[in-house]
Order: sequence, then C-alpha cells, then structure tokens
Amino acid sequence: MNTYLDVVCYRSKIHADGTSPIMLRLTKDGKRKYISLHLSANQSQWDFKKNTPKRNCPDRDAIISVIERKSKQYREQITQFKVEGKDYTLETLVQRVENPVRQMNFGEYLDYFTQQLKEENRYR
Repeated sequence: MNTYLDVVCYRSKIHADGTSPIMLRLTKDGKRKYISLHLSANQSQWDFKKNTPKRNCPDRDAIISVIERKSKQYREQITQFKVEGKDYTLETLVQRVENPVRQMNFGEYLDYFTQQLKEENRYR
C-alpha cells in the first residue's frame, strides 16, 4: 500500500495569536498521522487548495524551506523501506525519521560510551 504525504494548515486549531499550525499528514492503509512542523500561519495567508503559503505570507520562504526539508526526509525513508522490502507502519516511519539510528563501528561506540560516562560523573 502506498504512503501519501501532504502538507496542511490545521484549520480546527487556532493559537492564541490567531495562527494555525502547519503539519505534515501521512496516510497509509486508511490511517492518518499528523506531524507538527512547529510552524504556524494565519489562515488568510494560506492557500488551502495548493496547501502552500500565499505570496503575502511574511515567512513564506522559510516555511517552504522547512516543508521541503521535512518532506524530503520522509520521502527518502519511505523509499528506503520500499527498497529494503520492509513492511512498516506510520509509527515506525515517524520514529525512524525523527530518531534516526546512527551507524558506528566499535571504536566510535567506545569513544561515545566513555564520553557519556564522563558527563554522568561530572554531574554527580
């Protein structure tokens, strides 16, 4: 089953400053999951048909940049799952993108582990 990725301005929630959050909507197997981009925009500055900020939005370029970067991360992970032939859920997709596993050899892990121990002992 395909996974769909859309950007939406969440109309039903309005912040105290009058803006609405901008979120990624992931859809797979009829299930939806919303991921916050930690951005918001006035509904009057959002094009709901194209799901992009309008030209009069003051932070338009920054918003588009964040949307493209985050969308690219999710699309790359979806492609990686497909190439590997792994079945995944929306939860595993989000977990893999938001908390990536870093590959390291034993020497790098040993350095990392000793650094963590030093930091723990420093705060005792």
